[in-house]
Amino acid sequence: MKKSKKLLPIDALKFGLFAAIIVAAITLIFAAELTMITAPFVFVLSVLAGTLLRRYNPAFLMSLVLAIISFGVFTTLFFSGFTRAISFAFFWNDRLDPEYWLGPAILGLILGGVTVKTLMMSRKHWVSVLIPAAFIGVTISSTVVLTGIYVELVRSKEFAQFDADSLVENSFLRSLREAPKEYQFFLHAAALKDCQAFAWSYRFMRFYRLSPNTAVNVIPKKWITKCGFVQN
Repeated sequence: MKKSKKLLPIDALKFGLFAAIIVAAITLIFAAELTMITAPFVFVLSVLAGTLLRRYNPAFLMSLVLAIISFGVFTTLFFSGFTRAISFAFFWNDRLDPEYWLGPAILGLILGGVTVKTLMMSRKHWVSVLIPAAFIGVTISSTVVLTGIYVELVRSKEFAQFDADSLVENSFLRSLREAPKEYQFFLHAAALKDCQAFAWSYRFMRFYRLSPNTAVNVIPKKWITKCGFVQN
């Protein structure tokens, strides 16, 4: 019976790349739709994926499956789905200034690299199969958590300086999962000051005033009663 080849660390990294290419192609098809612009990208990604797949073995297939599962699990956990995660990375990245996420992203990649290097030191066959999945999981989770910690610290300082009469807020992690909504306004945080309603913007990292028409639909009912908000 012919034994399958052992999955080497460098092969595991190639297989992780293959998984990323497949996910990117699927995302372009479903998130951006297959247009004249996106179609060439999907074709190129498919060619690259096919090139990497030529030398597959059972260990490669297991590594690929685990990498895709890892990506799906962590993007669903933090972003409610892999298409939203890639949309945040490529289409919505202006909604939070790079000042707040670039550093954590670099640290996340470093931590992912350290994880890979640590696992590569093991001589156990099954550990090498886990390398792509571990890199994806550690990189995504550490980037999101570090970004969240930094943003929450900055936001808390801004809240204190704003000195609102009343305040309601959602965590940064919940905002990642819920916003943006296509047909519904999602409040990252809302403040009431001198009977004027304000909402928090991550794009500008400050509060902006809500119009009465918008405020009556999103702020707490007790604020509406207290200040007599009405639609124009």
